Amino acid sequence: MALNHFQGSIPSELGRLLNLKLFQIGGNNLSGEVPPSIYNISSLLYLDVGDNQFYGSIPQDIGFTLPNLLGLYVGVNQFTGHLPVSISNASGLQEISFPVNNFAGTMLTTLGSLKDLVRLTVSVNQLETDEAEGLKFLTSLTNCSKLQVLDIGTNRFKGELPASIANFSTALQQFLAGANQISGSIPEGITNLIGLTRLAISRNSITGEIPDERRDLKEALRSSCQQMSSLDRRERAGDYDNHRHPPSTANPSPSVPPTSVDQHNRRIPPLPTPAFLGRRIPRSVADGFAELGTLFNQTVLLVVL
Repeated sequence: MALNHFQGSIPSELGRLLNLKLFQIGGNNLSGEVPPSIYNISSLLYLDVGDNQFYGSIPQDIGFTLPNLLGLYVGVNQFTGHLPVSISNASGLQEISFPVNNFAGTMLTTLGSLKDLVRLTVSVNQLETDEAEGLKFLTSLTNCSKLQVLDIGTNRFKGELPASIANFSTALQQFLAGANQISGSIPEGITNLIGLTRLAISRNSITGEIPDERRDLKEALRSSCQQMSSLDRRERAGDYDNHRHPPSTANPSPSVPPTSVDQHNRRIPPLPTPAFLGRRIPRSVADGFAELGTLFNQTVLLVVL
């Protein structure tokens, strides 16, 4: 159902699909609130409502009602409220995508318990730091040894980058924190992040230099600054490369696709092939797919709207 021209709202009756594994309706023109019944399909592995016109808040208990989630994608909507505090209860989460909404409040400090987390994207919101804690939530994320993409750009985060970011996994490829209110200097230990290929920290008050031995990072940072200054390539100052729809969770791509123009004449990166369709279905999920039978025994929701 993703990447179509569906309009209207989500029928609450879809919450009766108690064996559903994938709910993917991203990239449409749907609106309204996501029915509470959808958040109660405990069998769901992937929930993608991104790039629509949904509003309301994400239930704070979503981590308890959807404990089996591997991917949660709600970016590019009009959601408000705080990030759900229970999300870390879905301990198998690999990808969390919340960008380009109106989420407020402080960043969660419990995400470090998500050992399989690969991508975390919360850019272009109104998230803040706790005055006492500053950016210490970054320290908790150093426990995520599989983290490849961390995007917190275009929020209201304040404080100095903690020295602990040097303890991020060498698997980290992208650290995007531009357009915040971050101060201080670049921690020397950033040279430990040998896997880092993209660093975006422009539009802050950060001082200092990247050591010469990481000339590749200097070039990546210079390129990021040039992109951030070209506002005609983005609607806002945030990074939009990771907000759209589920990339392959079997092998998340570190590459950043070039920008293009979508049906709303917005300059954004082209969508990857929708995950879970065709050859990109993760084997762990595909092995569990039942043959399509009666509607209420379906594992994958294809077209019902």
